[in-house]
Amino acid sequence: MPVFEPTDGKAITSRLEAGALLVACLCSLRCPKCEQCWPEFLAESEARREMCFVWVDVDDNADLVAEFADLSRLPLLLVQREEDVLFLGAITPERSAMAKAIETAKPKTPLEDPHLYEFLLSG
Repeated sequence: MPVFEPTDGKAITSRLEAGALLVACLCSLRCPKCEQCWPEFLAESEARREMCFVWVDVDDNADLVAEFADLSRLPLLLVQREEDVLFLGAITPERSAMAKAIETAKPKTPLEDPHLYEFLLSG
């Protein structure tokens, strides 16, 4: 399965413990942009199977997204390796925008850790 949901705890934990990069998309399927984002996120996950792609519906996972400072601009993409948040920001729902965010993700300045990685890892 190329895209996990937060409830796929054991599978996510296994991937993250093996060193996979976390790529999480925070969306709401009630949002038209987010609805457009789903097939693009799925396609990107198919192309990057070595990474751990997680789809987080903010409506269904309020406890998971509580530490995110700004959920007013969805979709949000989080790219993280262990404690290093490499990218966290709003993106347009095109695959090219996701690919660019993933490919150029690196810690430019310390980004606030929303603790999603730890939550998912605790499965």
